[in-house]
Amino acid sequence: MGIDEFNNDNFDHSDLGFFGGGSICVTPIGAAPIGYRPLPPGTPKWGSKWKRALKDNYLSAMSIGCEASSYTTRTNYLSLDPNYKDPHGRPLLSITFDFA
Repeated sequence: MGIDEFNNDNFDHSDLGFFGGGSICVTPIGAAPIGYRPLPPGTPKWGSKWKRALKDNYLSAMSIGCEASSYTTRTNYLSLDPNYKDPHGRPLLSITFDFA
């Protein structure tokens, strides 16, 4: 599930001082119990209390995230790598990105 109303040109942001946007996503986990165990802090590592906590919390967890635009700037850009090449001799893509 996602809210796409804030993504790029889906809203008028001409007076907000930025361009681009992003989406907000909620994902129900639904993974197998062995691979995913949403347990609260302080839950025992094993035993009947661990099993009870797993049963009580398994269907009450989800993932919330967002994806945002990231445009080219002086510190964030793509270029062709001068040193590394693919098996056909073509330069590989180099990503320069400053998270600061």
